Amino acid sequence: MSINKGHNFDVKLFGFSCGGISASRIRDAEPFHLTVNFDGSCGFQTEAVTGVEPHWTCSRRFAYQTSSIDTLTTKYLSISCADGAAVVGEASVDLRTLATGPTRYSLTLKDGQKAMGTVRFTCVMEMKTSVAITVKNLFLSCSKAMGASIRVVPSMASSLDFSFPYSAEGHWRGDRTVIVDTALWGLLRADMEEHLLFYALDRDGFVVATAKVAFCEHFSMDGTAAFRVPLAPTSAVSGHLSGELEYQNCPPLAQLAGGIYCDRPAPIVHGGYRLVANLPYPPGLQEAPPVLSSPAHFLPLHDTPDAMLQLQLQQGDNRQELPLDVRVVGTCRQPCCLSDAEVSVADLRQHLHKAMEANNLGQAFACGEAAGG
Repeated sequence: MSINKGHNFDVKLFGFSCGGISASRIRDAEPFHLTVNFDGSCGFQTEAVTGVEPHWTCSRRFAYQTSSIDTLTTKYLSISCADGAAVVGEASVDLRTLATGPTRYSLTLKDGQKAMGTVRFTCVMEMKTSVAITVKNLFLSCSKAMGASIRVVPSMASSLDFSFPYSAEGHWRGDRTVIVDTALWGLLRADMEEHLLFYALDRDGFVVATAKVAFCEHFSMDGTAAFRVPLAPTSAVSGHLSGELEYQNCPPLAQLAGGIYCDRPAPIVHGGYRLVANLPYPPGLQEAPPVLSSPAHFLPLHDTPDAMLQLQLQQGDNRQELPLDVRVVGTCRQPCCLSDAEVSVADLRQHLHKAMEANNLGQAFACGEAAGG
């Protein structure tokens, strides 16, 4: 089977803001603007704004292609901040870090070697490939003996249905393959619950049983995952459907869940979890980020327990402002009852602890450590 080996990314840039610029510079400066360059593939200049911590509402979404993912470490997103014609400072981060790191970044604006402030932004950079998913060795085990044919309907709208012919014993030794153009997060996010829906049909073409196999629960990176799922309660018979899903050409890069990347004093990711084991992580990190537990797959990319919240807790003030885009949620994906305005550190500790327990994310975000003891 021929599979497209192109290295394609869907990129979104938004949420730009600056902070830490000297008060004298802000008082005397003209309005600030940013100049953004994503490896020459996307370049733009923001509108000019004023303020102690200027922020911009602009956003860009674009496709990015590269002939080799190995060269991403030598390609950069560069950002310069200027007041009028005078450059305040410049910052950059390599594309390998963007493709394997978190979505949130805090970079130091520098004038030469001198730190002039900080630029913050969000970058969603999803690598997409044509993933081949092969269904193999199907076996239908029912409460009463029956033959059937199988129709398989992928949940992805762009994918075609496929079928297995009638089998008197309910066992199919052949295989069928579906091609899905997707990123790893698009395939494995349980809140989207991408899946294969199996229909068992009798000789007359009537549906006698259905079963659903979710990718997030049965996945192996470029490997084979066995499944055994119960037939839906609405089926005419009870039993199970078992088989194997073989995955080929999975995207080799995926961003972390949660976390924030900071480049000062040295590159570090506060928080952040890999979607599956053995995925690459940003170069320069001394330790591999932990892997999400299965229940945590119910958290979408931007709603996972976030290091921005952890950093607030570590500040130790009695009351802290909670950013509007940060929520601690459990596996039910319902926002916790934290206020959008101000909350006490004690409340933050309590909710963070509950979220960690609900999602079983291990010791990296242990409540005592995150809240400074």
